[in-house]
Amino acid sequence: MARYAPKSVQEAWDNHFGAFGAKSMEKILLDYTDESVISVFNATTQNKEVFKGAEGAKKFFEELWGVLKDYSTLKAPVNDVDEKSRMVFLCWSCKGMGYEAVTDSFFFTPDFKILRQNIHVVTTPSCCPPNRCALLPPSDYKAKGKEGKLGKLNYYDVGTGEKGAVIVVPDVFGFQSGRHKGVCDELAGKGYYVIMPDFFHGSYFPKEPEKKNGIPQVLDS
Repeated sequence: MARYAPKSVQEAWDNHFGAFGAKSMEKILLDYTDESVISVFNATTQNKEVFKGAEGAKKFFEELWGVLKDYSTLKAPVNDVDEKSRMVFLCWSCKGMGYEAVTDSFFFTPDFKILRQNIHVVTTPSCCPPNRCALLPPSDYKAKGKEGKLGKLNYYDVGTGEKGAVIVVPDVFGFQSGRHKGVCDELAGKGYYVIMPDFFHGSYFPKEPEKKNGIPQVLDS
């Protein structure tokens, strides 16, 4: 591999932009030195972080790419390279991953390495971060436990219980929905016996519940 020695901001930026798109840690770190500083301010959380040197840059991209798992909604409407000032001004978003608006300013050294990178981020405010577990299981997911019946109560159970037992209570959408069984299977994989009773006895949303005084009655009486 030829020694990396960009001769312009544009050449360095082409490497950086391409490495970001390919999620290539090896290539993107070519643009940083031990003198590099990345400063990030999240306007939504009011949190500021500073990453110093090549090791700091590596940590920054590990964290960023850990969240940006899907580039399908990535847009970069502003991508301005200023050779005279040795600067790049970048505006981007990836709304599907919770990045509503990001402003990136890059300042390059005379040998075209990134000296300073200042980032202003606006993320989607949410109780569920973009890198949360999927709300639905993969289409090919197969539950590892079994369903049974105790009297009139249906249940799902899984695991052997070396570490103890856990009772999982499903939400109002019922234990057949979402990731309920997947969560039980994950706990069982950590050594627990897990049982999830159907406390709603099959009466749950999206079925239309009976209403009393205008209030949906989710539980059977």
